[in-house]
Amino acid sequence: MFYDNYVRLCNEQGEGPTVVAKKVGVDKSAASRWSKGSLPRDTTLVKIADYFGVTVGELMGDEQIKPETERVGEKETENATINSGLEAALEALRNQPGRRALLSATKNMTEAQVLRFADWLADVTGGNKD
Repeated sequence: MFYDNYVRLCNEQGEGPTVVAKKVGVDKSAASRWSKGSLPRDTTLVKIADYFGVTVGELMGDEQIKPETERVGEKETENATINSGLEAALEALRNQPGRRALLSATKNMTEAQVLRFADWLADVTGGNKD
């Protein structure tokens, strides 16, 4: 189901599956593996869904894919909300050197290392890692 939806969305964009795979940051051979039934990693699924402006559920076939015109309107609203949140986060980083230093320290970490660090930080502070 995933691959069928993936190909359909690629066709809607007028792009081939390998081209889209490269655009979302995976090796073009990944599309070949997907065509044989392999599924992308969760992080890749999120990137693909974001690229097409659909949910992961829609991409996986758990939900019906909405018409493109409906997705565009939802994406604009979502982008405005995200941009507002990003502006607030950037402002906080500008005004809080300690937070800026923490972010800078993670730039060369792998995603797994960042997640382990977030878990450790949540344990130390007794807070939520999200």
